[in-house]
Amino acid sequence: MARVKRTEKKTWYPIVAPKIFHNQVVGEILLTSPNNAVGRIIPVNLASLVKDPRRQHITIKLVINNAAGEKLHTEMIGYEINPSFVKRMVRKGGDKIDYSFTAETADDKKLKLKVVFLTRRKIKLSVATALRKNSEEILKKDIGKTRFVELMQTIVIHKIQGSLKKQLSKIYPLKTFEIRNIHIEKSKKHGEAIEVKKEAAKKAPKREEKQKEEAPKEETVKKEKAVEKKPEVKKETAAKEENKE
Repeated sequence: MARVKRTEKKTWYPIVAPKIFHNQVVGEILLTSPNNAVGRIIPVNLASLVKDPRRQHITIKLVINNAAGEKLHTEMIGYEINPSFVKRMVRKGGDKIDYSFTAETADDKKLKLKVVFLTRRKIKLSVATALRKNSEEILKKDIGKTRFVELMQTIVIHKIQGSLKKQLSKIYPLKTFEIRNIHIEKSKKHGEAIEVKKEAAKKAPKREEKQKEEAPKEETVKKEKAVEKKPEVKKETAAKEENKE
């Protein structure tokens, strides 16, 4: 009789958005265990979260961080504007300036930011440099005083972008200032640890092979030594017998 394999029963688990989005359900996932979903990244359109069709060009990245009961809770880890939307905003006669840098929040979260400036007219290189430098200084200062969750709230409601546009307009009047992308950057130490583990795993089989190769060599050496010793013993006993005679 062939044995019948028992398949684990799968269940639909709802995915819940963070408190900033009123803990609304953003989707469901079929799983055998809710713990299997922890760590998964879920991209969600901002328009569906805030019920505003004008925000369809923005994607919010959520990560499942807790499987409590029958619900999968998430936290926000990223914000991104679709590249096609930025291209549509560019007009002839103006300049588009992209800039990226890193910053650290008050709760020690290292972030990677990509910002974009749009001007109505062509600008000098010195003006573009001043805009980049000032935007980085202002954002780093503000981010350093703010916790990550609070920062993401100000970005979602477009508060920080509007405030920065006004401050940069003192250098040159901007048509648009946007944060194109912001996300938590992975630590280098974590990446190095993974690489070390991979290298150790690769080296382990080679070491075993070397040990196997060395083992027979050691055995043959022992045998050779034993063979060398035996004739010497025989010679000594033969010499003693001759002396007796």
